[in-house]
Amino acid sequence: MPEANQQAQAPAYRIVHNDPAGQWEVRLVDTAQPDGLGAIIGYLAYDYLDEAMLLTSTVVMKQYQGMGIAGDLVRTALNEVRDAGERKVVPICPYVKQFVQKHPEYKAVTVAGK
Repeated sequence: MPEANQQAQAPAYRIVHNDPAGQWEVRLVDTAQPDGLGAIIGYLAYDYLDEAMLLTSTVVMKQYQGMGIAGDLVRTALNEVRDAGERKVVPICPYVKQFVQKHPEYKAVTVAGK
């Protein structure tokens, strides 16, 4: 039996950027699909304001919470934005704000929300 502070084992998933939908998506791996992607189990939504990207909400389906998926999702999005070097992020979502506070290496890619 796992200890109380251990995270449950996450299913196999991939994080993909779906720019037309304005979100990064957590997709279950589904080898039966041509692209290998199955159901969406979470997302990080964003919108643009001038040269900034507003990270507005982080959602992970309830049965997949507590597995580290939301952290992977935010980390992936911040890394992609930082690596592209084209814009700054405004963390509107409380989860993203907290993540950036805990991970100071991302402060350079963020600007304070209004």
